[in-house]
Amino acid sequence: MSDSGRQRQIVELLRDRPFASVRELQERLGVSAATVRRDIDKIDEAGEARKVYGGISALDGASQAGVAYARPY
Repeated sequence: MSDSGRQRQIVELLRDRPFASVRELQERLGVSAATVRRDIDKIDEAGEARKVYGGISALDGASQAGVAYARPY
């Protein structure tokens, strides 16, 4: 799968939930943790989501209770 394909999948996942961990994304996408972190960096730089400690967080505040432990990276 291409970089942009993985990144699209991550952004789509964040539409259903407020947070995704590096480990969860690694298992779902079948890639290394380093690859997930690079994708998270690119998504964060594009302004599509926010890089946080341990993973990535959706930008909308619809469900902030679920990310109480997700602090900015």
